[in-house]
Amino acid sequence: MTFFEELKKGCPDGYFEGKIYNSSKEVVYYVRGSWKVAFYLIKIQSNDEKVLKGLDFKYFQGNAIKININDSKSLKLIEIPSENNISIYEIWKISDEECFLNFNQDDYLLNKYAYNLNYINENLLNYLPISDSRRRPDQRKLEDGFAEEAEIEKKRIDENQREAHKNSSEHYRPYYFDEVFDSFSKENSFCFNGEYWSDREKGDFSRIRNIF
Repeated sequence: MTFFEELKKGCPDGYFEGKIYNSSKEVVYYVRGSWKVAFYLIKIQSNDEKVLKGLDFKYFQGNAIKININDSKSLKLIEIPSENNISIYEIWKISDEECFLNFNQDDYLLNKYAYNLNYINENLLNYLPISDSRRRPDQRKLEDGFAEEAEIEKKRIDENQREAHKNSSEHYRPYYFDEVFDSFSKENSFCFNGEYWSDREKGDFSRIRNIF
């Protein structure tokens, strides 16, 4: 996969190109797209990459067959040979409601999906331990558009955590993960023990250290 730092003629910002290989290291699909617009899967019957030269992004947009990657029937369309030498499939496209222009400057022009990754409301707060990263005050201030206040909070948190680490002599044991021996890697690793769901059901995270 190649990401272009500079705008390529006829292509939108965030443009990339790539190839998908099979187990025999043969190219089976070509990929073109922009993480701000759409992703396209391209099948060339002759497998001659030169066919793509001279085709700009608007050509892909105008000639693509829409594919639902979550629908097995839709995915089978990719397996059907095309009468043309080239077949283009749209496997993802930003929706109108996710358009960057729908969000103001304070939200850093994030799309709907990215914005909701860290979004929390009053109901959700009751189910999150105090150590959940979505509670981190500097992150919340930054996402709310208060950059200067966020920087102050970040320095405070970093200093407090360094001080706590320096003064702590105990070996930290995670509450929700147990250290076990992994027979595959021959090393110790941490496995989720399920206790989080018990604490969440009770709404009691009092044993969790406030790291913020």
